[in-house]
Amino acid sequence: MPFRAIMIITLVLILASSLAADDIHTASDAGDSVAVMTILGRQPDALNARDSLGMTPLNLAAFRGNVGLAALLLDRGADARIGDKDSS
Repeated sequence: MPFRAIMIITLVLILASSLAADDIHTASDAGDSVAVMTILGRQPDALNARDSLGMTPLNLAAFRGNVGLAALLLDRGADARIGDKDSS
């Protein structure tokens, strides 16, 4: 099997396993931009979804200092005015 095919299969398996829980908050917290964008492609309403602490994917990206992911989420229309349960 050619090297390129092996790499593609590996990437698909990694992506599938990271999306198994289909959890945009876990992906955002981990800084996994590919998983976040894939989830949003399937579930656009997840963009401003809150987790159990009231955090949105954008809140988590900002909390972790992931400027790149935060910018991607803002470009997709994430609402920067939504705070967590404590409105922080």
